[in-house]
Amino acid sequence: MLVNASEIGFFKLLAARQADAPIVALSQKSIQEFRAGVEFFSEFTGVAANIPVQEASILTRDGVQLPIRIYNHQLPEETPVLFFYPGNGYAVDLFEINAIAASRIAQYAAAKVIVVNSRLSPEFLFPLPILDAYDATLYVVLNADLFHIDPDKIVVGGICSGAHCAAVISHMACREKDFKIQHQILLNGYYDLSHTCLDYASYEQEDKMLTREVLAYLSEKSGVTAASAQTPLLSPYFETELTGLPVTTIIIAEYDGVRGDSEAYYQKLLAANIPVNRILLKGQTHNTLLLRAAMHQGEDPAAAIARVLHEHCF
Repeated sequence: MLVNASEIGFFKLLAARQADAPIVALSQKSIQEFRAGVEFFSEFTGVAANIPVQEASILTRDGVQLPIRIYNHQLPEETPVLFFYPGNGYAVDLFEINAIAASRIAQYAAAKVIVVNSRLSPEFLFPLPILDAYDATLYVVLNADLFHIDPDKIVVGGICSGAHCAAVISHMACREKDFKIQHQILLNGYYDLSHTCLDYASYEQEDKMLTREVLAYLSEKSGVTAASAQTPLLSPYFETELTGLPVTTIIIAEYDGVRGDSEAYYQKLLAANIPVNRILLKGQTHNTLLLRAAMHQGEDPAAAIARVLHEHCF
């Protein structure tokens, strides 16, 4: 199958917008310039689902208050709750854009969805953004009565860096035993920051937005080095202790710019006898979930995530 026409059209629109801009190598861009370059995302996200929403905050281990957003907070306590970690490369404030996608998941699934915020790199280097997300999850679980959730119905997930974050948190939860995760849902994640999982390079090159060059740039801004790239905290693909991981669903856009990572991580969990499912979204690229107003062909990835919640978590 070819890349969806709506996604090809969007890539052409971006190319036309950038045609008159000065050409600057990505490696020469400051993080401020990079952040400014993705501000256009907000034009193509669509609007949030018209469902109940609640703002709250959590306390991190170093005493910092971080905001979270809860969709469908009014549902019964026994309703599954998805902790959704934003796709932002750990370096760009895309909270509102991810929240719009999360609201669609909550609406499709009639489930609770909590959008978690973290501090960003390079102002706050790894592993702090991941620890923020872990602390947010733990805080809500420890205050289950306050947030009206069932601590036995915890699901973690996200897109891109959010999927990476969910995978790392699942490993951490197994070790620390602070809480139990019922299921993890990983969409278009990256799991190997040393870039050895390249079996799907011919598919990846069709994605004109999320490329391995972009991922390497963002990883460097987060403090990842060649020496640290294969440590399990940064690259869960290299985790050796997999016992106790939750049931996992890996959702993959056919032309995701880092598809090789998802496919390799799926095979790793399969070989370790972790219950794992794989869903392929034909014709889609990395950012279809977030830019749904422009990339509108095929199943909404939010609906695919909602379907997983219903099949495995209710």
